[in-house]
Amino acid sequence: MHVGSRVHRTVAFVGLRDVKSPGHIDCHGTAFFVAHEQHYYLLTSRHVVEPLEGSQLTVRVNGKEVGAGLLHVDDVWQYHPDPLVDLAAIPFLISGNFFDVEYIRSEDFLTEEKIREQQIDVGDFCYTVGLFKFVYGTKNSFPLVHTGHICLMPPKGEKIPITNKLSGKLNEVETYLIEGGAMDGASGSPVFARASYRVRQIKGAGGEEPILADGRVQLLGMFAGNYMLPPDDTTAKAHGISKSTTTPLGIGLVVPAYKILELLNVEKFKGPREEAKKNRAAQQASRDAPKQPKENDGNPNHKEDFTALLGAAARKQK
Repeated sequence: MHVGSRVHRTVAFVGLRDVKSPGHIDCHGTAFFVAHEQHYYLLTSRHVVEPLEGSQLTVRVNGKEVGAGLLHVDDVWQYHPDPLVDLAAIPFLISGNFFDVEYIRSEDFLTEEKIREQQIDVGDFCYTVGLFKFVYGTKNSFPLVHTGHICLMPPKGEKIPITNKLSGKLNEVETYLIEGGAMDGASGSPVFARASYRVRQIKGAGGEEPILADGRVQLLGMFAGNYMLPPDDTTAKAHGISKSTTTPLGIGLVVPAYKILELLNVEKFKGPREEAKKNRAAQQASRDAPKQPKENDGNPNHKEDFTALLGAAARKQK
């Protein structure tokens, strides 16, 4: 299913500078660009960046004319207020003149309302776009597109038990499940989905059947890793692995888009947006206000100068 190269421009790779690694960066995970209320952010998984705090964390972004550029991130990452939600974000605006990037607009987030309206459900296609840790390019970053299907979309508030990437403990979190897990490095990737639309009916031997057309891709959420099953005695012996080893099941975890909006609306991000909105409104009000006549500008239509100019004209006639 064609998804388009546009999705490649929405992602960057996150890691640490390392001259021995391809492209001089040891990539740990994926991040993606988001635009919300005329402000711009970079998002990734909390479990990707939290272990790197205090290090020279670097973002690798593809350039337009030359190869990928390495940008040092010195801002403090903001995590979701709920520590069990695997999300991190920072303000992040870079020039589209030099970097080949595209920001995912929050208007293209698949909120619960849009999911209902567009009837997006289990079985619909989804695409995880991010780092393939073994092949990520030397001069340019090569995001890999993992294709799968949505396999479970619990309603908001319903939680699923998963193993926390940082603590190793079993926690209950709000998440979607998709068929088709991804390799290490995909954590923090955007996950897109597309709805199928019924465009017309055709008559066949079995009666009328719908013809389905694919809609545009929209953001379902962020890939947070694979669903891991801690093995019991039986599975450990069958696979020849330790009981302490976890097993991927080919199922991916997706932090829903509405959780991303919750993070973007914390006070640290919302406050500057509100302040910028007030400044724009004040500037617009100033531009729309009627212009006041200036004193002594030589225009006889201005009341302040009309009498003086009239007197001067009378004196010249004498």
